[in-house]
Parts: sequence; structure tokens; C-alpha cells
Amino acid sequence: AVIALTYAYGDGSAFFVEKEGYTVKPIAVAGHPGEMYLDHISDPNNGIIWMDEEKQIMFSIVGPLTEEELLALAESVKEK
Repeated sequence: AVIALTYAYGDGSAFFVEKEGYTVKPIAVAGHPGEMYLDHISDPNNGIIWMDEEKQIMFSIVGPLTEEELLALAESVKEK
């Protein structure tokens, strides 16, 4: 299984998410606003995007994970 973590500084315009075929849910990652994308295919590839507005960093994680796994992984992301 491949899990991808991506981040971008600035307004996050580098992220484009195709919403067709997904359920989109508003979420919060460590208090930061975001969205979860849940795939409806038999081999799901779910994703989560969130923004640290204070630091102007947008994050994305995509992979064959459950909602709970995605959120736990997102909340474990730390700046070094």
C-alpha cells in the first residue's frame, strides 16, 4: 500500500481534489480546519487535507486508510 504525505507553503493552490465519487466531510486536525475525502470504489483511496493557517502550510495525506487511520496519521504530523 502506498500512503502519500504532501505539503505546500502559501495558499495551498497546488492542491486540486476531484470531489466526484467521494463523500467530503469537514474535519479538524489538531484544531486546524480541513476536509476528508472518502472514496466509494471497491478499492478505496481516501484522503485528508488540512491547513495550518498560522504557519500557512497546507497538508494532504492520501492512501488506502480508514477515516480513523487518516485522522490519527494527520494528527501525528509534526514540524521538525
